Amino acid sequence: MEAISIDPPSRAISRGTVRRAAIAAGIGSTLEWYDLVTYGYLAKYLGQAFFPGDNSTTSLLAAFATFGVGFLARPLGGLVFGAYADRHGRKASLTLTMLVMATVTGLVGIMPTYATWGTLAPALLVLARLVQGLSAGGEGTTALSYLVEWAPRGKRGLVGSLQSVASGCGLLLGSSSVTLIATTLTPAQLQSWGWRIPFLLGMLVGPIGYWLRRGVDETPAFREALKTTTVEAVALNYPPAWKLATKAGIFLIFWSVAYYIFLTYMTTFAQRYLHMPAPIVFKTNTVALVLYVLLIPTFGYVSDRVGRKPVLLASCVGTAVLTYPLFTMLLGGVTTPVYVATIFVFTCLLAMYSGAAGATVAELFPTRIRSQWLGIGYGVSVAIFGGFTPFIATWLIKTFQSPLAPTYYVIAAALVGGVFILTLEETASAELK
Repeated sequence: MEAISIDPPSRAISRGTVRRAAIAAGIGSTLEWYDLVTYGYLAKYLGQAFFPGDNSTTSLLAAFATFGVGFLARPLGGLVFGAYADRHGRKASLTLTMLVMATVTGLVGIMPTYATWGTLAPALLVLARLVQGLSAGGEGTTALSYLVEWAPRGKRGLVGSLQSVASGCGLLLGSSSVTLIATTLTPAQLQSWGWRIPFLLGMLVGPIGYWLRRGVDETPAFREALKTTTVEAVALNYPPAWKLATKAGIFLIFWSVAYYIFLTYMTTFAQRYLHMPAPIVFKTNTVALVLYVLLIPTFGYVSDRVGRKPVLLASCVGTAVLTYPLFTMLLGGVTTPVYVATIFVFTCLLAMYSGAAGATVAELFPTRIRSQWLGIGYGVSVAIFGGFTPFIATWLIKTFQSPLAPTYYVIAAALVGGVFILTLEETASAELK
């Protein structure tokens, strides 16, 4: 089998090895985002099941707040699981997070509701989201580190983008499962017990992911770094790790906001404010996710050829310019074709950023501290600007009495992202640190 060179330059491995490593890394991200999108799409049913009340908006806010609570644990998860990955290897950490995520996803599917256990039920749901956030905080960035460290030189953008492809597959599977039950069950059945089905299905991924991850090797880049330096020396001197984590956090603001607005919150927005039927909304989102998954590696490949910065800037500028007029058009009276076309535009803009962002943020860090400090920067940024985005969008609409209010949040994030990207060094052709 053909051998390829990877970082560090002295190593050469088979394409099959890289392929197996990519699949093993991706399956955890698939489960992570399957769980997230399932919760986001079923938020109104979870709100009524665990946070009953006379006001549907209040129940929805409570459900979205619980969704966001899980993200508060992500920085701690990045710290704990990332530190473990930097000291004992990516493989060991990823095997552990796989088991935790699958277990918690399944528990949500069997959890008693408010009608059965009273206030204990929402407390358990909050605890489940916290544990899920803890494991996901270590999963995503360690898997990204694993992918980038296996990538052949000159293809880190493409290989790093596979993390987002896996996330997109998780979104697609979650969207498909919710679409299936929404079109198969009656609203009463969906509210009574149907919402549990996708969570129970998610639990089945755990044994498969564990088996895959047990059978892959540690990255050559990590094994090389383990021989030559210590975590403490690199964290203090290359440059101080907290500065790199801060840069990563700022870089991820736009990605977090756009991701959760366009691929999670829009399903709720379309039903509540555009009065689109749920089956059309979910089907449109499912098709958009297929497009998203297909476009991500394309833009990852482009970023290897023309550089990361042009691709990232194009996404930020396009989003800043188009978001307000497209939302205004939708709220002015939407037809199904117009809604579908608009969602596809947002999907393309997000795929552009996602294709280049994975490698870009991983390349900020030296290998010996990549998982932990990328995990911290990612966790803090996503906790603030990602997990609470649906809640913030709902709150903005309620506060300003305008469905257009979330667009200002998206535009501001795009402007921050664009300005910050201009300050970064181009890393597409640089050797992995």
